[in-house]
Parts: sequence; C-alpha cells; structure tokens
Amino acid sequence: MKILSFHIYGFGKWKDYSLSLAEQPMNIIIGNNEAGKSTIQQFILFILFGLPPKKREFFQPKTGGTVGGRLVLETKDYGEVVVERIHDRNQAEAVCWLANGEKYEETFLRKLLGGLSRSVYQSIYSFNAEDLNDLQQLTGQELGEVLLNIGLTGSDQIYQTEKFLEKELEQQFKPKGKKPKLNQELQSLDKLSTQRSEVEKNVGDYQKVVEKINQLNQDSVELDELMEKKRLMYYSYSQIKKAIPIVQEYHHVKNKDNFDFSFSFPMNAREEMRQFQEKILPLESEQRSIEEARREKSEHLSLIKQEQQSFSEEDIHEILNHQPTYEQSSLEYQRLKKQLEHTGRELKSELSNLDIPIDEDSLMDYDFPFYLEETWRSLNEEIRQLNQEESQRIDEENILKQQYQQTERQISDLEKQTIGDDEASENSELIDRYIHSNNDSHQQKEVPNYWNKPYLIITLVVMAGMLLSILTSNIFPVSLAIFTSIGVISYFYSKSPSYKQGEAPISDNQRTITKEMYTKARQLLQQYEQAKGELAYLREYKKELDQKDSRIMQQKKKINESKKRLDEIVQEQYRLYPFLKAIKVVHWEKLYHLLKQLKDKQRVVQSNRDEMDTLEKRMVEIENLIVRFFDKQDWKNTEELTNDKFLKISDFYHRQSKLQEEQGHLNQELSILNDQKERVKEKVQPVQMMKDQLLQSVEATDVEQFYSKLDRHEEIKERQKQESTLKSQIHMMLSKKEQEMFNVWSVSPNESEISFQLEKQEQDIQQVNLEQKDLQQERANYSHKKDQLESSDHLSSLNHQYELDRAQFNEQAKEWATYKIALDVLEKTKEIYQNNYLPHVLEVAKQYFRKITLGKYVNLYLDPLHQKIMVKDCNEYHYTTEELSRGTADQLYISLRLALAKTLSSDFAVPFLVDDAFVHFDEARLSIMLEIFNELSSSNQILLFTWRKDLLTKIDRPYAKSFQLNEG
Repeated sequence: MKILSFHIYGFGKWKDYSLSLAEQPMNIIIGNNEAGKSTIQQFILFILFGLPPKKREFFQPKTGGTVGGRLVLETKDYGEVVVERIHDRNQAEAVCWLANGEKYEETFLRKLLGGLSRSVYQSIYSFNAEDLNDLQQLTGQELGEVLLNIGLTGSDQIYQTEKFLEKELEQQFKPKGKKPKLNQELQSLDKLSTQRSEVEKNVGDYQKVVEKINQLNQDSVELDELMEKKRLMYYSYSQIKKAIPIVQEYHHVKNKDNFDFSFSFPMNAREEMRQFQEKILPLESEQRSIEEARREKSEHLSLIKQEQQSFSEEDIHEILNHQPTYEQSSLEYQRLKKQLEHTGRELKSELSNLDIPIDEDSLMDYDFPFYLEETWRSLNEEIRQLNQEESQRIDEENILKQQYQQTERQISDLEKQTIGDDEASENSELIDRYIHSNNDSHQQKEVPNYWNKPYLIITLVVMAGMLLSILTSNIFPVSLAIFTSIGVISYFYSKSPSYKQGEAPISDNQRTITKEMYTKARQLLQQYEQAKGELAYLREYKKELDQKDSRIMQQKKKINESKKRLDEIVQEQYRLYPFLKAIKVVHWEKLYHLLKQLKDKQRVVQSNRDEMDTLEKRMVEIENLIVRFFDKQDWKNTEELTNDKFLKISDFYHRQSKLQEEQGHLNQELSILNDQKERVKEKVQPVQMMKDQLLQSVEATDVEQFYSKLDRHEEIKERQKQESTLKSQIHMMLSKKEQEMFNVWSVSPNESEISFQLEKQEQDIQQVNLEQKDLQQERANYSHKKDQLESSDHLSSLNHQYELDRAQFNEQAKEWATYKIALDVLEKTKEIYQNNYLPHVLEVAKQYFRKITLGKYVNLYLDPLHQKIMVKDCNEYHYTTEELSRGTADQLYISLRLALAKTLSSDFAVPFLVDDAFVHFDEARLSIMLEIFNELSSSNQILLFTWRKDLLTKIDRPYAKSFQLNEG
C-alpha cells in the first residue's frame, strides 16, 4: 500500500492543506520545529485508524472548522482508494471510494490495512526521537529485556505488561511470605476460624436446633409440593365444570343423523353452475355476428382481384432503389464538373506564380516523400550552422593574430629595457661586497638568513601570478605579482640590518663601493628579476597561442570537409529535382510545402475526373434498367426525363402495392374471422362439457335436481363446521391431560359428580393449609431459639467477620489467578514467537546493526539459557545489551525495529513513518541509515519528517524527493 496524496480539511495547525507525494518510494517532508511535521503524521494515523472523541477535539483548528480530511491510497488489489474521515460525520468512521465509484465503510479500510491496529502499526512502522528518549530512562537489565521484546513485536509493550503482572502477583501472594495481601488474609481467616470453634463449644444445643430447623424446612417444602398438586387438581375440576355446556353441545351435534352421499360436491358448485349458464347465450350471439362479417369481406376481395395487374416486383424494387443513387450521382456529377474547372484554373495560376521551371505535367512526375521536408530543413540548418562556425573561426583567428603580435612586441620591449645576464651578475657581486663590508661576522651570518624569507615569498607570488595568467589568458595577474614582489623587496630592504647600518663608516679597503652604487645596483637587479619573470610568462603565453592556432587550423580543415559533404548533398538534390537550381537552399523548405499543396490539388483534379467517369457509367446503367422495364410492361417509351419515368414507375408500384395490401388485409381479416368462429365454437364446447361434468359429478340429470342436492350437501357442511368449532373451544379450555382424565370425547361428563369432586379438592386444600401454618409456627419457635443462641455478640461478630473475610479472600484469589494465567499465556506466546520468527528478525537486524556501527559489531543472537540478546564485535568479544553504550543501544534498537518491519513487509507492505529519529547520529551513521531506508523503500513507502534540509543531498535522488512545509 502507498500514500499518493492527502488533503487536510482541518487538523491542528493545518487547515485546507493538500500535498501530492512523489512517485519516488522515499518522500522527505522538511520543516523547522513547530512547523507541523508531527501534526501531519498524526493526521495520517487519524485517517487510517481514527481517534477517540476527546483526542479528536484536541486537534480542532483554532480558526474553526471541522476535524478531518482524506488520503488517496494506491493498493495492489483495488487500485486507487480514497479514504475520508470527518470528526462530526458518520461517528468519525472512515468512508472509502474506489475508482469505479463503489463506496465502502470502516471494515473495508481494516481489510486494506491487513487488520493492523493503531498501536501495532506505531510499534512496527512508525517511530521517532521520543522512542530513543524513553530508551535512555531504562537500567541495564531493563534495557536488555526491552530490546528482546522490540525484536518480537516492535515495541516494549510485552516488557511493560510482563513487569506489571509480576509486580501484581508479588503484591498479592508469596508461598512463604507474610506481607502480601492473600498471605495476610489467610492468616486472618485461620485466626477467626479458631476463635469461632472455641465459642461454639460453649453452645451445646446449637447444632441440634440447626438440624431441627433444617428438618422443618424440608417438611415445609414437601407440604408446598402437596399444596401445588391439590391446587392443580382443583383448577382442573374448575375448568371441566366451565366446559360442560360446550362438551354436551359437541356430543349433541355429533350424534345427529347425517346424509350419506356417495359423491362429494365440488367447491363453489353453485357459483360454477351460474357461470356456465351465463356464458352460453353471449357465445351463440357472437357466432351469428362473425358469419355476417365473413360474407361482406369476401365480396370486397373479389372487386380488388379484378383491378390488379401482373408485374415484376423485383424489377421495380431494383429501379426504385437506384432512384436516390441516380439523383445523387447527377448532382454530384455537376458539382465535380464545376469543381474540376475551378481547381484546374487555380493549379495553373499557382504554378505560374512560383516562377520555377516546372509545369503541370512535369509536376505529376515528381514525388515528394514525407522525409524530404526534414532533409531540406536539415540541409539548410547545417549550412547555416557551418557559416556561423566559419564566421566564428575567422573572428578567433583575427583575435589570435592580434594577441600574437602584441606578445611579440612585449617580449621585444622587455629585452630592450632590461640589463643582460652578465651585468646582473656584476651587480649581484657588488651588492654582496657592500654587505660584507658593513657587517661583522655575526651579522654576516644573519644577513643571508634575513633575505631567505623575502626571496621565498617573492618566488611564490610570481609563480602564482604566472599560473593565474596561464589559466585566465590575461597578463594582469603576473603584472600584479611582479609589482607585489617589488614592494616586498623594498620593505625587507628597509628593515634589513644592512639598510639600517647604511650610514656606518666604510673601511679603507672598500671605499670604492658607495651607497649610491649599492642602491643603483640593487634597483637594476630588481628590474632584471622582474623582467626575467615577465619574459618567462610571455614565452609560455606565446606557446599557448601557438597551440590555439593549431586548433583553429584543425577547425578550418573540419569546416572545409563539412562544406564539401554538404555540397555533395546539394548536388544530389539538384540531380533529383533540377528546378531547385533556380532557388536558394534557404527557401527549399518553404518550396516543399507549396509543391506539396500543388501536388495534393493535382491529385484532387485527377480524383474528380475518375469519379465523374464512374458517376456517368452508373447513371447510364440505371437508365437502361428503366428502358427494359417499360418494354416488359408494354408501355410507350417516350422522350421523357429520367426523373419523370421514375415518378411513373413509383406511382404504378404504389397503386398495385396498395391493392395488394388491401387484398392481404382482407385475407387476414377473413382468416381472423374464421379463427374467431373456431374460437367461439371452442369456447362453447368446454362450457357445455364442464356443465355436463358438473351434473354428472352429483348424479343429477338437470339443473333443478342439481340445486336440490346442493342444498342438502351445504346443510351437512355447516354441521361439520359447528362440530370443528366446538372441538377448538374444548382444546382451548382443557389441556390434553385434562381431556384424557375426564374422557370428554367419548362421553359427556356428569355435572353433579364434577361439583362433588370440586368441593372435596377445596376441603383438601384447606387441610394442607392448616398443616402449613402449624409447621410455620414450629419453625418460628426453633428459629427464635437459634437466634437466642446466636444472640451472643461475640459469636455473631465472629461469624459475620469470618464470612466477610472469606468473601474478600475469594475475590482477591480470583484476581491473583487472573494475573497468573495472563502471565503464563504471555510467557508461552513469547516462547512461540522466539522459536518461530525471532531468528529471522535477528538475522536481518544483524546486517543493519553491522552497517550502522561501521562494522564494529558483526553478530546478534539469542542466549537460550538467559533469554537475552547477545552482541559480538569484530574482535570476537561477546556483550550483553547491559554492557553496551547508550548510543550503541539506540542503534541496536533501531536495527531491531527496521528488521521486524522488513520481515513483516514480505507479506504486507504499508507506509513507514519516521519523525526525526536520527537527530543525534553523526554524519557517517546518518548516511548509512539513509542507505538502509533507501533499501527499505523497495518494499515500503517511506515518509521521513525532518528539520534537516541537506538530507536529500545524501540520498540517491532518483529514489527520493523532498517537500518544504510552509510555516505560514
């Protein structure tokens, strides 16, 4: 399943907001804190699973409006499904629409989600940074158990439930404990039982009184049963006394004499005989009317036969069927004739306007295929492109020539302005002698070291300037580097010891080298070094210009070859279409369209001519058909118009068809009358036959005898009905047992005997009632005695407290048993999950954990003895989860969650919701997590909510797309 888009009507801060997700399997939704990322995630969960009313009200928009929206899902079995859920509509249940318009309810959505609940979905397919924060609050041992449960179900709910049950069981009962509730209750009950037994020993008659009361209670029950039997018997006699008049009447009706008919009357026999009598007279009248109508129709039919003529209906149909064709062909012929004349004039005029050496006949010989337009367009485009390249090459060649001449002049000027190598060597020696003459031995060691640094800087600056000039083809960088070098030399010279000591006295053996000589030599040497660097750059630049010139010459050669190839193509077109020689290539494409239009018109002209010939042949054939028909009918073949002949044939045919139609109608009416005659006859026969059968069924010879027997039969039926009614009344008043007891169906009961038995039963009831009163008095006496024995406050309070404590203990014991059963079922379920699919989850989690930890941890497995997840690192050391760092535990938690999701997605895939779950990961582990999500996206759609705008740069773009939430 995949989410294609969603529209929020109103949910939290969002109102009337829509977002269409990308086709890529991973969608990154970016927004700052408080931008509404988590609200969108809650909205998706609300549409899929709903929310209780109170929680729905929490997401009510502040600006008003209803809570709700819709999701557009893509499913494997149903295609696109639109799911809508609104807070105040349909009790906030989802409504689903398919692409074909079918509508389904909440149960259909549950089916789409594979029966997932919200809690299960969130524990497997949705997690965020808060899950990791909760993990930080656990101790080492708790962490190990939680991670094991995460591997089983994706959440810590099993762990939390198990701890709750164990805590409740320990608080309720311990086999050897004293503080748990059940242990204290047992101790209290034992103490109360002991105290009660001691008190009861002091009450000797108490047990006998209790036994006597129990016996009296049993006697009372037996008397109650006897009283019930007597009352039932009394009721039976009362009922039979009430039913005596009805029973006596039943026997009176039953014993009357009945006629013994050897036949049975049909139901509604009287009504049937009346209907038979009513049907016969109308049928006889109808027979006479039919016979009169048959005579009139036969006379009219003989007149029509005299007026009819023989003709070939096939020939007339053939001619009349051709009439529309003839008329249409005639009109079409005239239209084509006018169109042919008009099109011919246009074709000649347009050929003349083209002003090319081609006429109408030669145009017919040429063929202009569909690809010719593209050929001429490409040829024109290539020639235009080639001319542009040629013009650009000439411009580049001229610029290169100017740059080359300028470089030659700069080299010549520098060579003239600077000193030679020999003179530079002499100046360098002069500077050295001057420096040595003005410093002692210590200064002589420092001076070279002082100048090493500036020379190194100068060299680097000049080299950098030359490199930039080569790359940018501009002399400005190297010029700037030279001037910068001169400034550096001047600065260091002014700071040098030799400069500062320049006013020192000169020794007698060096008085020939003055300071002015030294300064001039240093300036000339600096100019020499600067010019030397510029000359080196210019010579390199000159070599680069030579290389550019070589490339331009190669380009020129390539252009010439292209010109030659295009010229060959043009010549080939001249050979195929000689008229193109009179037109420039740039106009060929437009000429193609004009010639194509003329060619189409030429085809239209030829098509019109062919169609006119066909129409003319068709019209002649139809005229010959008319002539042959006239000859067959011996009609005079005059010079009438063909349309008039069509009219004459049509009138003749219509008249004959009308006569033939009237003849058919008359024959049909005669046939109908004959059928009516037979039908009336058939109607009379069965009525008479049924009347005779009815008379025979009652052995009557005529209608009068029939009615006499029928009266006697109805009298017997009425008596039988009365007997049945009396039976029903007896059944309603007496039960089946009472009917058998009093034998009501055989003899009529004796009323005096019944009255006697009724009085006897009444006396018996009174006697039993007196016995019950005596028994009640005796039981009351013993009960009073028992109450006196129990009136001792100590025994009464002990009994009361004992019963209360025992009831409380039973309730607590039931609660303890419930918790115990739940814990056993939970442990059994965990064992089944561990054996069935936890190994596969750990195998997948191992791969993820190895990636996230950059290969530091290589294996995960379950310790069957201690039921804990163990971790092995790359050095073959084994760790429990308690021994892992918090960061590593977080990574293990995420690996288990992802592994469980991937395992379940093999059968059923739903979108994965992730909300800034990796904010604390470093860049390396974050990249690995994104790779894992990229892998998961092959089976599950991923919706990643984050504040980081750079995540998309870390993911393979074809598989992901980002969306920026608008905070406004």
